[in-house]
Amino acid sequence: MSDYNKYGTEYSDGNLWKTIKKWGSKLGEEVIYNICLLFYLAKSPNLPTTEKMKVLGVLGYLILPLDAIPDFIPMGGLTDDIGAIAYLIKSLTTYITPDIKKLARDRAHKITHK
Repeated sequence: MSDYNKYGTEYSDGNLWKTIKKWGSKLGEEVIYNICLLFYLAKSPNLPTTEKMKVLGVLGYLILPLDAIPDFIPMGGLTDDIGAIAYLIKSLTTYITPDIKKLARDRAHKITHK
């Protein structure tokens, strides 16, 4: 995951929500929920700094339009982003509290059910 650390500089809350708005219909509610999990996990005081940098790196990678498989490529452009998100969530499950899950679920529901 250290490769994603370089993308942390691309991360900002505003750009994250702009990206979700742009790709939301292609991502689906479950992927948006996972992105929201990472968003709230990054804000958690219980997440160690090294893990927080990984989260910001993956979210920055999602925001960055040119990555391993550019996002605009049909049927696969977001696959690498989704894979990075899934991998990171799996590796950080011990830090994901019920409160973070609820915040993420509520935010994802708001985004996908406007």
